[in-house]
Amino acid sequence: MDRELKKQNIGNFLKKAEKSLAACKILHKQKLFEDSLSKSYYVYLYFAKALLVSKGIIVKSHKAAGNQFALHFVRTGIMDKKYSGYFSMLSKKRLLVDYEEVFFVSQILADEAMAMVNEFRKEVCRVLKK
Repeated sequence: MDRELKKQNIGNFLKKAEKSLAACKILHKQKLFEDSLSKSYYVYLYFAKALLVSKGIIVKSHKAAGNQFALHFVRTGIMDKKYSGYFSMLSKKRLLVDYEEVFFVSQILADEAMAMVNEFRKEVCRVLKK
């Protein structure tokens, strides 16, 4: 992937993440906590994909995104291991919210998801500026 295409792809994932974050905040404000938590996962995924593209890595699945993020950003010490844990937790909760018939998301859990996303967003910006 050439430099210009990489820059464009990073920008596309960052825009997608920011749009999803705006939607997540609206859902949260409307007390639609299940939907807010699900959207939080996608915000995290898009930010992770932006990071991966910065290393020239393109992934085709959610699982690959999490694994490659851990391999290239956490295990290398670029980012703290808690960010891989956040990714895993949000992934598991998103699956429960989207596919289980009964999974209640409290405001506390939705608030925690939003906090994880906002913290990760700052860290992604820090890493991409290097």
